[in-house]
Amino acid sequence: MNYSNLYINGCSFTKGHHLSDKDTWPVKLSQTLGLELYNHAENGKSMQSIAFNTFMHLRHFDPKDTLVVIGLTWPPRYMVQWKDMTFNMTPTDITALVNQAEAKVQRCGFPYFYDLEIEDRIEYRLKIVEELPHDKTISNFLQFQHSQIDSQSSYELRRNEVANYIYTVSTLSSFLKEKGFNFEFVLFPATDQLEINEEDFSLAMDYTNTIKMFNHHKYYIQADESHPSAHGCTYIADLIAGKIWTDSSAG
Repeated sequence: MNYSNLYINGCSFTKGHHLSDKDTWPVKLSQTLGLELYNHAENGKSMQSIAFNTFMHLRHFDPKDTLVVIGLTWPPRYMVQWKDMTFNMTPTDITALVNQAEAKVQRCGFPYFYDLEIEDRIEYRLKIVEELPHDKTISNFLQFQHSQIDSQSSYELRRNEVANYIYTVSTLSSFLKEKGFNFEFVLFPATDQLEINEEDFSLAMDYTNTIKMFNHHKYYIQADESHPSAHGCTYIADLIAGKIWTDSSAG
């Protein structure tokens, strides 16, 4: 394995919700593999935002020198763009106090047109949030989401969410293959999130480069946790590293 860089993107399961950086699985994986880490995972990211930002960021990376690992997130989340930022909306945001400063920062992604140092990205994000007409932009999108829920049956809503999700994941996979990146997807969601329309989408998903975490839940999430624990992140990092080394040896 002749890589120098490890590019990672994903949601809170990848970022490490409430964990220090040293305890997250991206940091542990980079240490295990001996690669320089570029981690763009954030809490609440949608699959659209993960795919879009990955596309924008990887323009600056050489496929021969960069290994890519993407933590997949949940279907109901959607992305909103404003200037050079991406915002991510989750169904729970419909009833959340989105006008609070904390909520503004949490849902506002790092700028996708820049590859800034982490300190500069945070400063830039805080500055741009102050300029955002947040009430209008976010509230209008929340109203759109609310109308989607009201105007469709639960089955129709889920079918469209899953279709959008699988399309986005498949498009990201095709992009990575076309550009020559070696990559792994880590699939965290519960099985019922994706298999509601198994017959409709069975040919759409290619799981060749996907590590399914369905049967590993008890090993990386403690009973009182909703996200991977520090110990669980070690388990995840070791599992991914093992898959990467196996694939490398086979190749």
